[in-house]
Amino acid sequence: MTIKKILQELEKFIYEINTESRLARVGLKKEQKIAPIVKKYQWLFSLPTINFVKKSQLLFFELSESFLYSKTASLEDKIETFFNKSEVEIDGEKIAYHNLEPLISKTADFKKRERLQKAGQQVVKKANPQMLLMLKTALKSLEKDLGFIGEIDFYQKKKTIDYSQFYRLVQEINSQLQGIYQEKMGKFVQENLNVVWKNLNSCHLSYLRGLNHFDHFFPKGQLMPVFEFSMKDLGFILKKQTNIKIDTAERPGKNPRAVCYTTKVPEEIHLIIKPIGGFYDFTAFFHEGGHAEHYSNMSANLPFAYRYLAASHASSELFSFLFESLTRNPLWLEKYLNLPKKIAKQVAYESEMANLCLLIRYLGKFSYEYQLFSDGDFAKGPQLYSQTLT
Repeated sequence: MTIKKILQELEKFIYEINTESRLARVGLKKEQKIAPIVKKYQWLFSLPTINFVKKSQLLFFELSESFLYSKTASLEDKIETFFNKSEVEIDGEKIAYHNLEPLISKTADFKKRERLQKAGQQVVKKANPQMLLMLKTALKSLEKDLGFIGEIDFYQKKKTIDYSQFYRLVQEINSQLQGIYQEKMGKFVQENLNVVWKNLNSCHLSYLRGLNHFDHFFPKGQLMPVFEFSMKDLGFILKKQTNIKIDTAERPGKNPRAVCYTTKVPEEIHLIIKPIGGFYDFTAFFHEGGHAEHYSNMSANLPFAYRYLAASHASSELFSFLFESLTRNPLWLEKYLNLPKKIAKQVAYESEMANLCLLIRYLGKFSYEYQLFSDGDFAKGPQLYSQTLT
């Protein structure tokens, strides 16, 4: 056993599970089967191997996460396959589960949006026991086999961050933003939905964030030309970047959410979306495009650990958010989508409102998870989630 051999095998393992996950996600496979791949590489993240690399922090935590994943891979395969195959029936029409969220974001009918969301929640409800079992299995192994005192202890040490201090910072930011948030969102919702902001169901925020009244300015047929044009002006010639594989196909079983698979850095990067038309396509695709350009431009001469392993994804997200922010820039909207100056300014304002909404939501999501894992009583989870996210 050597570090060199471990890194070589880890690169192969990551390639295989990324490929399997991608094929299932884009509708080229009906069932995800990662568990057999995990079994094939079992020695790689066995406890003896993890102990062997203990002095190499990045490698230790990478293998530890893979070890935990090995305990839940078969459960995750079942859950992913369940969601990929799930359908709901609304108004006599059968709809794939993964198509519900984009449909909600495009549905002008207020009550139908709520019916669509409720149908999706019933699918999630069926999967919840299995997802809870997966979480408890991982946590049990985290404590029993790896010696950590729960999820927070593990990730504090991996990312070298004090989550109690970060939690206090999140509460402070949330407190400072609430005044302007309530005022601006109240006005924004009244103008766009003609309803009161208080206690508004989250499905209506999906619709608001889509900026659907501007759809004719963002046709899905323009997504790739605009992306290529923007990349060219930044010095990236997509036609020459053969290591970036772009998938915009509209397969029935394809998850429409944009994603970037770093299957082999930098040789094989997959940039994926199932366009539905509208502003959100551009925002999501540019975000994932930032990831694609980041990883595809890494030096192939760097050791695997420097190309792939990281304590967190924060540095990678810097690239994706910088690219995404282009779509909220009025000057970019004028130049690349030929929007009139007044419209560009309005799109920029409304997209920043959607961004503010997401920021508040993620402050809530972090607060919920921190409280849940600090307390450890998962029976309180649903009520805590509802209170915190509301």
